[in-house]
Amino acid sequence: MARLIPGFRPPVVADAPISLDGLADAFNTSNQASVNIRSRTALARFDDRNVHLKTSDIDLGVEAAALRDGATLGHHDDVRSVSLIAFDAVRNLLMTGHADGESLFNVLWNRTSIWTSPGGADAARCCDAAERIARWLRAFHALSAERGAAVASRSEECVRIIVETALGKLQSLERSGHSPFGRHELEAIRRLIVTAASSPDWALLPVRRIHGDFCHANMLMGRDGVVSVLDFADCRWGFALEDFARLWCSIWEIAGTGRRRHASLTPALGRLIAAGGLDPVIVDTPPFQLLRAWNAITKMLEAASVARTLPRGTRVIVNRLARVHHDWLVATIGPFLV
Repeated sequence: MARLIPGFRPPVVADAPISLDGLADAFNTSNQASVNIRSRTALARFDDRNVHLKTSDIDLGVEAAALRDGATLGHHDDVRSVSLIAFDAVRNLLMTGHADGESLFNVLWNRTSIWTSPGGADAARCCDAAERIARWLRAFHALSAERGAAVASRSEECVRIIVETALGKLQSLERSGHSPFGRHELEAIRRLIVTAASSPDWALLPVRRIHGDFCHANMLMGRDGVVSVLDFADCRWGFALEDFARLWCSIWEIAGTGRRRHASLTPALGRLIAAGGLDPVIVDTPPFQLLRAWNAITKMLEAASVARTLPRGTRVIVNRLARVHHDWLVATIGPFLV
């Protein structure tokens, strides 16, 4: 039997057989605390353990398949994907194991802060975590290497998805009324995106099944150092570099918020690139620069559209991170300004 844990608003209790019949109905109609644009999640009890339930407007079968494969890696360097318990395809309801821990963002942010770590930044643990996560990601991508080789011809389609998404988010930022860019800067960013997309370097990149949103917000670190990777809803065929660039940017943005964090986290960037089996010069290539631009636009759009609804302390952090991306993008588009 599965039962939603009391404490959500409004409290809901729903009994269901192991097939999960009936649970989704109660779950979908309740006002749960954790909701985003596409999905709704809740904490529940199942077989005397805590689990997470998830429904969504998108097909969660893709996430379920990725979690099945991820489970074959086990605890790889003390990094793991959350465990898949059940998936009801009819109701599009996913049940996963509960992972204890703190958001990796909080770990990186707090352990390198002069306020929360006055005795000194725990740089060694942060760098070690980044390296272990990169090794896990490399192993996860390797699971789809054989199939990835068969769909390598889709690389042009993968580039198209990146370009369309980046340009679409840039347009949303422009229309938000809170864009930090002028008209000429926006045009320069578009030229940067289109130019980088035409690089022949894309043809050299392996196509794999990727996580799709591989950032610190989708990872938890327990007190024992074990990292749990969450939220495979954006899993798709794409360039393995997309996941590495997303992880790289999510650490780089924190490193850019102060000298102490820069000194503590910058070594992690090189270590994760090496652990991923990538050439250090990859960060200077057009594909990586386009992916950085994509991440920068995403962060600034978040600050423009979502940050205003957040508590003041969180809003300040989001704006600081967006500023780091903004400054980099402004410096990068110089050659594309007319």
